[in-house]
Amino acid sequence: MVALITGGRGFLGSLLAKAIAGGALAESADASAEERGEAGGGAEGSAARDSNDGAGAEADVRVITVDVTPPSERDINAPGVKHVVGDITDATFLAALIRPSVTHIFHLAAVVSGAAEKDYDLGMMVNFDATRCLLQACRAAAHCPRLIMASSVAVFGAPSNSPSNSQAAYTEDTPALPRSSYGTQKAMAELLLSDASRRGFVDSIVLRLPTVVVRPGSPNAATSSFCSSIIREPLHGKPATCPVDPALPLWLQSPRTVIRNILHAARLPALPPNHPRTITLPGLTTTAAELVGQLPRFGADPSLVQWVPDPFINDIVASWPGHIHTPTAIQLGFQPDTEVASIVEEYVQEYVKPMH
Repeated sequence: MVALITGGRGFLGSLLAKAIAGGALAESADASAEERGEAGGGAEGSAARDSNDGAGAEADVRVITVDVTPPSERDINAPGVKHVVGDITDATFLAALIRPSVTHIFHLAAVVSGAAEKDYDLGMMVNFDATRCLLQACRAAAHCPRLIMASSVAVFGAPSNSPSNSQAAYTEDTPALPRSSYGTQKAMAELLLSDASRRGFVDSIVLRLPTVVVRPGSPNAATSSFCSSIIREPLHGKPATCPVDPALPLWLQSPRTVIRNILHAARLPALPPNHPRTITLPGLTTTAAELVGQLPRFGADPSLVQWVPDPFINDIVASWPGHIHTPTAIQLGFQPDTEVASIVEEYVQEYVKPMH
């Protein structure tokens, strides 16, 4: 069993690689792979799985991380982990990676929301074209790996009769009506993976992730980056800016819970033929005001957060769901966070206390 992680040097990719290197996928992996092969890969896929893939000296590799950037000191350096630099829109590069030994693919590579809105061509290339290239490589390999793709609640958008998410009722069956290029690209990729599963190229599960909070490091180009900044920066004694309405509902999940849910998707048995391939993960509803209100509890000064409205960011975030009813995801065993305080505490325990 080998897991391939695209976007493997990103924050979630690094956490996932560490978990898998520690054996997080080993439990029942062989049985699950057999079930998925019977459901989607057919005789051709089974034959490919049983063949010798010629891995040779790489037989002990458990995780392959793929990214356009070289590994840094923070990337996991452990037995069984291989870091590869390359472009997943390159068919030759992908053909060398997607071998029969690759049983799981975690497609996390993405151009995030704000960057995709400002650079349409780059967003299309990474968020859609790269997904299509990955599926073509899996089709050519013909062994139907389990493919988990990280999508986003940005596919929804506020309904046309509601100006913002605070007045809208979302369910897992709410139609995808994105109001951003990022959400549109993710919605197109979702349909592509569903059809690829129907045809037996892959056994896909798409996870619509809530906003992941709290991320360490510097702010990124995501429109939702402020959700982490307004917690992270004050905890380190630094100022932060919140660009949205303090009362705007936000749909969140902690990094630890997201990784747990991604791994749960990888372990699920084969889905019935007509079961939807896209799953909206359960989340926790909060607001920027509630997040900042947690700071004194952890010894940080909430006055370090300045409230400076940015219509560009506020309008995009207001088009995302602030709450989603997710009974199907819960029934399948996916989990939400239950308290805002525990999300902040997770970051403090992992990234603040070790510095003191």
